[in-house]
Amino acid sequence: MRIALQMEEKGREFYRRQEERYDKPEVKDIFHRLAGEEEEHIKIFSHLLGELEDDAGIAGEEEYLQTLADLFRLPELPAVDGPADALAIGIQMEKDAILFYSELYSKTDSEKVKEALSRLLEEEKKHLVELRESMEELS
Repeated sequence: MRIALQMEEKGREFYRRQEERYDKPEVKDIFHRLAGEEEEHIKIFSHLLGELEDDAGIAGEEEYLQTLADLFRLPELPAVDGPADALAIGIQMEKDAILFYSELYSKTDSEKVKEALSRLLEEEKKHLVELRESMEELS
C-alpha cells in the first residue's frame, strides 16, 4: 500500500505542475481536477495504511510488487513539450496505476483493501478515458 501511496503522490505532483504550466482554461481545468482526484486517492491509501498492520495482507509478494512499481515509477517528473505530451504522460501513468492496482487486488486477502482498490480502479479508468478524450479535443 505504501507503493500505491507513492504512485498517487507522484501523479498529484505531475498534474499540479501541468496545471501551473498552462494558461488555457480548459487545459488547466483538466489537470486541476486530476490533481484533486489524486489527492483523494492519497487520503484513501493513507487511511488504509493507518488501519492495516500487515500491509494489505500481501505476504510474500512485496518483492514482486516493488519490482512492478519500480517499472512504473517515474524517476523524476519528465520534461513535457506541451499539453498533448502532458496528456500522453498522464495516460501512461493511469494505465500503470490500473495494472498495479489490479495486481494488488489479486494479491490481497483483505476485503477492505479489495473494496478500496475496486473503487480506485474505477476512478483510474475514468481518468484514462478523460485524458484520452482531452487529447482528442486538442488534436
